[in-house]
Amino acid sequence: MKRLTKQESQRMRCRHRGYAWLLMIEALLIATLPLSLFFPTLLSIELVVLALVVIRGVAPYSLLRGADRKLLYCLGSSVVFVEVAWNLSFLAQEIPLVRWSAPVRLILWLFFIGLTEFRLVRALSREPFVTVRVVMGAVAGYLLIGVGGGILLNSIWVLHPLAFDVETMQSALDHSNPSLYFAPALMASSFAMLTTVGTNVVTTDLVGRVSEVVISLVGQLYIALLIALILGRYHRRVS
Repeated sequence: MKRLTKQESQRMRCRHRGYAWLLMIEALLIATLPLSLFFPTLLSIELVVLALVVIRGVAPYSLLRGADRKLLYCLGSSVVFVEVAWNLSFLAQEIPLVRWSAPVRLILWLFFIGLTEFRLVRALSREPFVTVRVVMGAVAGYLLIGVGGGILLNSIWVLHPLAFDVETMQSALDHSNPSLYFAPALMASSFAMLTTVGTNVVTTDLVGRVSEVVISLVGQLYIALLIALILGRYHRRVS
């Protein structure tokens, strides 16, 4: 087995620390979803922290090289800016601005999460050792799909509210910013879709049904792809 140099060992420790931080932020985001009902901006703060962990704690120490790292930094900086602007627009109740910026926010986040997932899966398949923190990185990648799904559902709610059953989210009745207030419920629904448990917030509207299928399908493809890459690498080593 190849012995790692001191520099490689240091980068590996930093990378594995980034995996752990990413998973902890995602776990905190899920655990504080009920609290986000009372403090709607909390969810966006956690999303900003998650993006910063990716671009400052994981990407710089990745096993991968290439121009896509610079693209990841640009996308990460963009989603942080857009997320802050998105919340300020809600707090100022600039609804036309919110609707106009929803597609931009969605596209930037999906590209950022998609590129992060692509790099994460490739990096995990090249890890020299399978440790607890490598497993944490794999779990973090899976939960990141749920985060992306929550952002997708929230954007659909702003642009096409008929896709959701408002009565299922009646706890937000008298809040001044219902779209922002519904974000935690939609994020929780995304994780329910990811695990194929299902949710009743989606109506029979085609847009809602397609989004539900997409989130579930991407989650299952992630698991299948990661297992295939790891098993393929093990097979090459044995042969």
